[in-house]
Amino acid sequence: MYIYGAFVVQLVHCVIIMNNLLLAGEFARLARTTKRTVIWYDQKGILEPYKTLENGYRYYVPRQIIDYQVVSLLRQLNFSISDIQLFLKNSKSLKTLFKTKRNLISGELKKLRLKLNSIEEYYRNLEGGDLLVKPKIVAVKQCLVIYFDRMGSYAKIKDYCLELKDMIGARVAKMGLFYTAFYERAYRPKNAKMQIGLKVGGGEERAVQRLLNDFRTIAGLHFATVPSHKALVHIHRGSGRFNSLLWNHLATFMKRKKLLPHPDILHREIYNKTSLNGYPDEDEHVFELQRPLTTKQ
Repeated sequence: MYIYGAFVVQLVHCVIIMNNLLLAGEFARLARTTKRTVIWYDQKGILEPYKTLENGYRYYVPRQIIDYQVVSLLRQLNFSISDIQLFLKNSKSLKTLFKTKRNLISGELKKLRLKLNSIEEYYRNLEGGDLLVKPKIVAVKQCLVIYFDRMGSYAKIKDYCLELKDMIGARVAKMGLFYTAFYERAYRPKNAKMQIGLKVGGGEERAVQRLLNDFRTIAGLHFATVPSHKALVHIHRGSGRFNSLLWNHLATFMKRKKLLPHPDILHREIYNKTSLNGYPDEDEHVFELQRPLTTKQ
């Protein structure tokens, strides 16, 4: 008797469900979408029907309209199909999904702000004289440099800096900033004579000299003191891929202002924030372009 009663209850339950099932077209109208969209979500494994008959008819239960609205909300917030598929596969909570997306969008917004700042800076500079740079004359303090010379392409500058880092060690490298100084003022991207070095400022000089006493015998490694001087300086924020272009504009600025380069101090590119010192994202990179000036103007 108990088994028969349970069977009746189950049968009644099935009848109720079947009476409430919605065909794909009906479901689409109630969900305020199109049948084509509903079927597409089924094909993507995002919103599968409650039941599919042999003739291909898809049936949905009313509560799946809420499921569809969740998916629709995610799409409106620019969640990709792959994001939603992964979310359903891993059965994550909406809170976790939104937190992940929030962090991602925050990072994208930060990059967009950096790019917008660059665009605004270039626009201001171009307004003032059709050049991408608006450099300043700066008093550069005396500094110690550790370096070796290399003849090679600009594309290998990072490799040369890492080579120097291996020679002097990470501890010393953290005390200064890597740079490239150019022996020739001409643009020679394929085969340039360059000084690859580490610039060490005031308070760190003695500590670095003590640490490097054993390195003085390494072939090709040099030490020098760059005297204090005036320099035309441009700070570039963003990818270093455009540094050659900015150097060109800096040279044009010097000619227009009739500024003379220093005869003995090399012009140098200093890597204030790059992957060499813990900034992997090139949108956050900061370069300092220095053209030393003669005091006889």
